[in-house]
Amino acid sequence: MTAETENCSASGCWRTATASLEDRPLCRKHFIDSCETELEAYQRLLKETRLGEVSPESARRFVNQCTQQADSIAQGARDLDDSDRQRLVNLIVLAAEFGRHLRRSPRKEVSIAVRLRSEKSGQRWEEKTETKVI
Repeated sequence: MTAETENCSASGCWRTATASLEDRPLCRKHFIDSCETELEAYQRLLKETRLGEVSPESARRFVNQCTQQADSIAQGARDLDDSDRQRLVNLIVLAAEFGRHLRRSPRKEVSIAVRLRSEKSGQRWEEKTETKVI
């Protein structure tokens, strides 16, 4: 029995799928393009301090898929040119860098009393406040 090859799911593409993102089979070109596009979008959100709009679970899943499959392609492809090899290495580096900015757990609404105090002579002050989200 022979294994059936799967084609890339990108519109109009006839190439054989070599990777997948979110259960979408993709050829090498469309995998690299898709990862680069998504990483660029995440980087924009990070620069605009809007990363909180992203589901940490889906972002972590993307980072894992992107890095693992990019590494697998880079290690296993026999017909990889220097340009694609460099793009794959860049994907791994950018995904790892982005992954460092993801929270390990969601924020929680918790109120904890906090007292701030400065005891420098001539500049003494005290403030009582509370946390809202940790």
